[in-house]
Amino acid sequence: MGGKSLVSKNSVGLYLRGKGRRVSPESFPQLDGRVREILEAAIKRAEGNGRITVMAQDL
Repeated sequence: MGGKSLVSKNSVGLYLRGKGRRVSPESFPQLDGRVREILEAAIKRAEGNGRITVMAQDL
């Protein structure tokens, strides 16, 4: 996966705190990995439809 995280730890923490939950630091690499998987699938779908723009329906 590598590279800079796509997930804002602060935003995730605030969201979960607003739901009365906490997040463990070990969760972030997994969450980042899932986001990358979603984006890679969206890229492939957009390319399959002849587009370079990822759109909502690709997600």
